[in-house]
Formats: sequence, C-alpha cells, structure tokens
Amino acid sequence: MTIDALAAGIITLGSLCTAIVAVGKLINLASKPNKDQNIRLTKLEDRMAKCESKLLNDNQSMIEQQEINSLTLKSLHALLSHALDGNNNSEMERCKEEIQERVFKDGGSIR
Repeated sequence: MTIDALAAGIITLGSLCTAIVAVGKLINLASKPNKDQNIRLTKLEDRMAKCESKLLNDNQSMIEQQEINSLTLKSLHALLSHALDGNNNSEMERCKEEIQERVFKDGGSIR
C-alpha cells in the first residue's frame, strides 16, 4: 500500500464520517420544530383545560345567581302585593320556605 492509497482511504473514511454526521444533524434539525411544537401544544392544552375548568365554575355560579335573583324578585313581588292589598299570605309563606330551604341547603356554597 502506498502513501497515496493510504491518504485516499483516510480521505474517503473522513468524508464518509462527515456525511453520516451531516445526515444525523439534518434529521435532528428536521425533527426539532416538531418537538418544540409538541411541547408548546402540551402547555397550551394544559392551560386550556385550566381555563375551561374555571369557565365551568363561573357558569355554575352564574346559574346559582340567576336562581337567587329569581327568588328575590318573587319574594319582592309577594311583599309588594301584600303591602298593597293585604293578600298573598300563602305566596309569602311559599317564598319564605324557598328562602329558608335555599339558605339551609346551599348557604355555605352560595357564591
């Protein structure tokens, strides 16, 4: 084996190693945006789940507030009617019972 053949072999081996490293880096570069995107999507999905949970809690709170407002208006109507004509004792009694039930049943959880 001559020096020229040895040099050609070393150059060929070096070129082959360089080509393998270059292909590996290309594969890594091609997959990096997918990895970054997957991490970002996972974070966004977690954040969205937390926001959805909060929205559901807020929606439930709004429904409870609507029910309380309805009960308040019903009670106010009974009081006004009673004050004007002295009637509606049974309606006032029903409203009183609804309010008592609501306070004793859901008193601690009313938002």
